[in-house]
Amino acid sequence: MLYYIIALMTSLRLKIFSVIFLFLAITPNLGFFNIPSFILLVFSYGLLIRAGFASQQAPAKPEDRSWFIGIVFILFALASLFYGGLYQDKVMLEIGKILHMTTLVFLFYKTLISKTSGRNLLIIALAMYSLIAILTLKSSPTPIIDAFIQMKEAPLAFLQGMNPYDIVYTKIYANVTPDYFTFLPMGFLLPIPFVLILGDPRYLLLTANIIAALVIYSQCKRNKQEELGAIAAAGFLFLPRAFYMLEHMFLDQLVFAFYSLWLFTYLAKKTKLWLLLLAMFFTFKQHLLLLLPLFLGNKNIKNHLTIKNAPYFALPFLPILYFLVINPGAFLNDTLVSLTSAHITSPINISLSLSTFLRNAHFQVDNLGYLLVSLAVTGIVMFLLARKKTVSLTLKIAITLFTFHLLLHHSFFNHYYLIACFLYLDIILDLLGEKFPGTSI
Repeated sequence: MLYYIIALMTSLRLKIFSVIFLFLAITPNLGFFNIPSFILLVFSYGLLIRAGFASQQAPAKPEDRSWFIGIVFILFALASLFYGGLYQDKVMLEIGKILHMTTLVFLFYKTLISKTSGRNLLIIALAMYSLIAILTLKSSPTPIIDAFIQMKEAPLAFLQGMNPYDIVYTKIYANVTPDYFTFLPMGFLLPIPFVLILGDPRYLLLTANIIAALVIYSQCKRNKQEELGAIAAAGFLFLPRAFYMLEHMFLDQLVFAFYSLWLFTYLAKKTKLWLLLLAMFFTFKQHLLLLLPLFLGNKNIKNHLTIKNAPYFALPFLPILYFLVINPGAFLNDTLVSLTSAHITSPINISLSLSTFLRNAHFQVDNLGYLLVSLAVTGIVMFLLARKKTVSLTLKIAITLFTFHLLLHHSFFNHYYLIACFLYLDIILDLLGEKFPGTSI
């Protein structure tokens, strides 16, 4: 029965249900493994595969707008139930919950009852998000997470002439020597002004989230859907565990902001700017380079990568080259070796992935063979998607990353959150009738 219901769904509604089940899988348990969450995750992935490989990508129907507004408030309610960081002051945590729930009720009233204009809805959402975000950061000034410590100390070390890939950071985990920086150089270069001026790199993420929300709103307004844009932007800012992501200084929010900016400038035909932003998208987390063939499969993107335009695309990669040249051993050890199952400090034995499921069932997955098979499956899925000219690039990215993280061990809340952001954006593009960017363009 369920199979026939799914078979009758449009690709848009399959994506709507996929994002709901994805957040249900990762929100209550912070993206760590348990059987119910794993089942929900696999179901979400199945719906997404069905949406991506459907024989036809049906255009959005008028009633789909109501479906989307429904999902925004469902996810907003889920976010209100699970607001907060792990290291917040308890009193401030409760105040944050009250503010979050108040925002939900107020926006619901303004959207569906008083019919407030899109511009005013956006202003309210931005103001409340900024208030709650600042409260979150102020009430959790020193979260016990290596990403935050590194993003705070690496910019200062770099300005003092030290190599962030060859220093020891402040120790926070009892049995771990913090002599690693696993991100690419932009991960510590962009936070520099925020660390120097505000003393906290997380304000970079706060700014990035606001920019991404404004991009979503502007894209909808460009398509004469200002009210939808305001609701979509508010929904994005208040996705489940968005403030947990902010507290922990997870760079995935920054990655998504650059993708949304790239998309906006691409559609505006600002060639030099979008080439620069596209390169920036790849300069934070090394596994994102796996997505490069999807972008190059787009004829229009590939045609703009001329010798004349190459410097704009190459510029953001220069810091990678610099640190690779000055100390290749330290750079490769931190950005590649330290992420393997034998060296990684993350709790991969409880990551929400197929590898954890198989490990618990006493299969051997911590070996080169499993890694190669997982990468091969991801590559095959990406290759098949690249041949689908009616599927948007945003959806192809979501499915490829979902496949990658579902199979491999480095699969935590922040990774699935980024996938959900891509999926959320693709739903919005569907509602706007934006078929960009499929490989046929």
